[in-house]
Amino acid sequence: MNAKKYLGQAYLINMDIASRLEQLEQLRSLAQRVTTVIGDVKVQTTRQKSPIENTIIKIMQAEDELNAVIDKLVETKENIRKMILKINNSDYRIVLELRYLCFNSWEKIAIKLNLSCNGVYQKHFRALQKFNKIYNAEVQKNV
Repeated sequence: MNAKKYLGQAYLINMDIASRLEQLEQLRSLAQRVTTVIGDVKVQTTRQKSPIENTIIKIMQAEDELNAVIDKLVETKENIRKMILKINNSDYRIVLELRYLCFNSWEKIAIKLNLSCNGVYQKHFRALQKFNKIYNAEVQKNV
């Protein structure tokens, strides 16, 4: 994995969370439309789960999976933040944090930093160079 891919992994996890939230919302919507069928009671058979019970179980499973992915995002962002903090230039750190931890667009970063987009691109390029050195040193240290 290269440095830029390392930095971008939080965004991918964040997109996964957004997708799972949307799916969960659809399941909840379906659960509100599920109706139960009341039938004759049979004494000698095993009770089957109702459609609403099945849907609720699926929702609970989806929520558990979502919580695990959220935990992964928090851990990934913290690891990325620790690596970014090793850069000794605060301008570079801010650009990387705004882009890779806050998921801001280039335009939004430019506005926040009172720079042109080209100025942000240049700072980002230099910040990536610094980050790449730190990242490669960490990878070598852990091999």
